[in-house]
This record gives sequence, structure tokens and C-alpha cells, in this order.
Amino acid sequence: VNLTSLFHVTQATVRYWLAAGRGGSIVNLSSISAYVAFTDSSHYCVTKAGVAALTRCLAGARDPKERAAQALTTVEIPETLDYPR
Repeated sequence: VNLTSLFHVTQATVRYWLAAGRGGSIVNLSSISAYVAFTDSSHYCVTKAGVAALTRCLAGARDPKERAAQALTTVEIPETLDYPR
């Protein structure tokens, strides 16, 4: 679902934009799991890496004046992290 649904919605959206002669922005949600391997959730890591790769491909194939694609990546911040005061 992480990757397949994103692919189908993006494909339908871009087809609509092209038919309508308009553009827009696509923002996908990725995860730190796309870049760091977690052995207990490899299926999730693979799908999030696919989200990141698809977004990079979309960003490279776009007309910069009409369409944009970006991915937001979530990161877990440890509670034990000491912040400067």
C-alpha cells in the first residue's frame, strides 16, 4: 500500500494535469527507513525507499514551471538527546 497507492494516485493526478493543461505540486511522505535499514521491518524500508526513488524520478522528469515533486522524510529524535540551553 505504501508504494502502490502512491504510484496510482500520482499517475492519475499527472494524467489529469496533462489533459487539463495545468500543473501542480506533489508532496510525498517518506521515512528515515528509506535510507537506514531496520531488519525487523524490511518490507517497510523497501516501500519507503521506493517512495523516495519515485519522488526523485518525478522531480527530474517535471517541467519546473508547471509541476513539482517533493518528499518529506520523517526522523525519530531520541528523547535522551540533550539540547543546548
